[in-house]
Amino acid sequence: MRVGPVIGEILLAALLGAAPASAQTEQAPESDRPSGLAQSLGAVDTEGADDTRAAALSPFDVRRAFTGSSLAVGFFQARNTSTDYAQRGWELRLGREIELRHQHLFLLGNSVSSFRAFDSKSFSFVLLAPDVTGGVYVGPIELGAGVSLSLASFDDFDTKWSAQSLSPRAHADVGLRFGGLRFAAQVFGEEYWRWFGDDRRMRGFAFSVSFDRAPSL
Repeated sequence: MRVGPVIGEILLAALLGAAPASAQTEQAPESDRPSGLAQSLGAVDTEGADDTRAAALSPFDVRRAFTGSSLAVGFFQARNTSTDYAQRGWELRLGREIELRHQHLFLLGNSVSSFRAFDSKSFSFVLLAPDVTGGVYVGPIELGAGVSLSLASFDDFDTKWSAQSLSPRAHADVGLRFGGLRFAAQVFGEEYWRWFGDDRRMRGFAFSVSFDRAPSL
């Protein structure tokens, strides 16, 4: 019997069997590495992806909005369009605001309800008047202009009742924002269209303060 060749064959077989195992041991760490297209693109940075998604939000995404409440006091002159008789009055306005800001632009929406006293015997309630204002801001200063439309209101002018809707209002504003606190002054003009009785042409000014909650982003 040839012992030498047999021993040589056994050693060769042992070496050939051990080589794949050692190769697998050496290549095992590479199994965790990305391959193919993933390797060419590089590993995915989840934090970077989150930042990219946040940056890709719409400039006027509601998640970037200031939301809060506003209180305004105004003074006006209301002129009867038929008789040219003028009344001096005041108004109290309550609103629910949302303001969107991007770079140096802002868009402010306000859902307003108000009480107006034209004189001691004439008053009106505005149940809902959506208001939209747009403009620019530099630091804390905001400059804008907007429009409002009274959707539902009723009044009593010296015991003569009336209801009305779609009375338009235009205004120009200047505001100062300090975090969640916003002060604004406004000049406005409004065509107060009554369904029953004479209309009024209103001109005046108002001061407001808003208490906002800053956006989470």
